[in-house]
Amino acid sequence: MMQPFNGDLKQALKWLQNKAPNIESMINQKVSWYDQHNVQFWNTWQTNVFDLRKATAFGCFVWCIILGVPSQIFGLYPSNRAWAYGNKRQNFVYKDVSNPIPTAIMINEVAMVLEGEVDPEPQIDDPNLIGGNFYGGGFSTILSLDEVRKALRLRYVALVSNGNVKFINYMLNYIFNAGQPWDYSSGRYFYVADCTFVGQTNEDNPPFDDPFLLEYRIGPGMNLSGQFINVMNNDQYGIAPRSAGARAVTKQES
Repeated sequence: MMQPFNGDLKQALKWLQNKAPNIESMINQKVSWYDQHNVQFWNTWQTNVFDLRKATAFGCFVWCIILGVPSQIFGLYPSNRAWAYGNKRQNFVYKDVSNPIPTAIMINEVAMVLEGEVDPEPQIDDPNLIGGNFYGGGFSTILSLDEVRKALRLRYVALVSNGNVKFINYMLNYIFNAGQPWDYSSGRYFYVADCTFVGQTNEDNPPFDDPFLLEYRIGPGMNLSGQFINVMNNDQYGIAPRSAGARAVTKQES
């Protein structure tokens, strides 16, 4: 039978060193560091990483890798660069190749300008139209951590689902309402409906090459952001569960 690993670093102390204060101090400091950064990490792994309902940002990173979702789309990389106004806009990210500015690199979250590589005095016609250092101005989608968890759980359902509408609705209720009945009067509901024949002119003989349509309907009381709906509607990420060949659209009802 395998024996559990003994992580007590004090066992490294030999009897000759029991009265060596400097060595004991070093070992005790190492024990404290180990307890903080290793023991506590694994003690909280179940909650902070394994349980996707409560996962931290680090746990969501891990799940992005597991589920094959690019973590960049959730805005988990906050932009800490300061922004300012000036005649040169040194901390903006320029794309004007005709009037380049010194290349900026990030060292310890501080922009350092490499001198001598390009023209130190670029001419900028309208700095307000160039740049991209405002948070959310790039390709990331800004979601709350709770919405990231829900999106990743939907991604898991999308990978294991057989595309049955009943199963998807069961999982939507489980993820967004803990399995409790929806409160339609207050607009708290999130379900999917088969809308394949909606808007078709020939319902008796629908075209074979037209995939069926699943419509996700979110109640106004769910308080989900527009960015979350955009992620649901982006087929590239595969967040919305569906069966093979199906189309899906997510809308928030008023």
